[in-house]
Amino acid sequence: MNNFIIWFGKIDRRWLYLLMAIVVSIPIFMRMKMKVKPAEPVIMLYDFIENLEPMDTILISFDYSPDSLAELQPMAKALIYHALNKDVRILGIALAWPSAAGLGLDAMKGEVHNYNKKILGTVIENLFENTEISKYIESKKMKKELFTNIIADLIPAHFEDNKSTISVNKKLYAILEKQSVFSKVDSKTLKLIGRDWDYFGYKPGYALVMLGMGSDMIKTLNTDYFGNELKDFDMFSNPTYKIKNYDNISVVIDLAAGGSPGAWMTYVNTKFGRPVATGVTAVMAADYYPFLQSKQLIGLLNGMRGAADYETLINKPGLGLQGMGSQTFAHLLIIAFIILGNLGYLASKKSGGENE
Repeated sequence: MNNFIIWFGKIDRRWLYLLMAIVVSIPIFMRMKMKVKPAEPVIMLYDFIENLEPMDTILISFDYSPDSLAELQPMAKALIYHALNKDVRILGIALAWPSAAGLGLDAMKGEVHNYNKKILGTVIENLFENTEISKYIESKKMKKELFTNIIADLIPAHFEDNKSTISVNKKLYAILEKQSVFSKVDSKTLKLIGRDWDYFGYKPGYALVMLGMGSDMIKTLNTDYFGNELKDFDMFSNPTYKIKNYDNISVVIDLAAGGSPGAWMTYVNTKFGRPVATGVTAVMAADYYPFLQSKQLIGLLNGMRGAADYETLINKPGLGLQGMGSQTFAHLLIIAFIILGNLGYLASKKSGGENE
């Protein structure tokens, strides 16, 4: 045993890196899901959204770059999933990082797509029994999963009058029209752009945009990420429940890898008196706990653990809980390295003294 400890203390560090890579990878490939007890700041935000009414609205700001994706993207997906299932409207924007525009789009479109695919489950299954549809699938050599994903986007596009999506699948769209598929769908159950959600993408101007949205969103933003004019959308024009400014936003949630939460608290909470919450990388979290005590934040998600906590609360395991498995095993291995390394040092020192 003593010889092993001395040998381990002198091992080439590249073997340690390899062992760490294996330990981190195993929970991911095995889809291990850790059990966590959600922290109070996470529960606070969950409870706030849980108590919102249908047609209330949340605004998520994607203020992080790809290098922080592992911690913050799972938060975004969990929050969007929760809001969709509460029939709460969602707006998304990116102000601090131009590279965040694609990350926000991926999170929002992906969760909306999954929601609509679930709602359209029976409709899509029935299409596989349609002779003309079956011939189309066979002619395109299309797998079932791909066809399902296309339909989950194409049917909502019909009700959104989304010409770009329709034109890409023009032939399939014509078949669906001919088979009266759209008449069999209740559009009220789907999540549609401009009625239930919208994404603005990256908007330059940072503080000026934040302040402008406090007065008039349409005048400040004009168009969304897809080039649509906001004034043409129901959620910005319907006199009963239109969104004009922060007065019509229930909470702003900033997912950040920088100092942007401070700006949102200053301009949205302090100036306009609206609730603000944030999700940040683990290394930043300590700086924002005081704002929970001062009530300038109504919730805080702390790194990957915060994402795992939220996934636990909504009962939808995702990358947050999977990542916690890798993180936990990595920490245990590091502790083992430290213990063995110190034992190896003491053993080699003792051995050297005896030889003298």
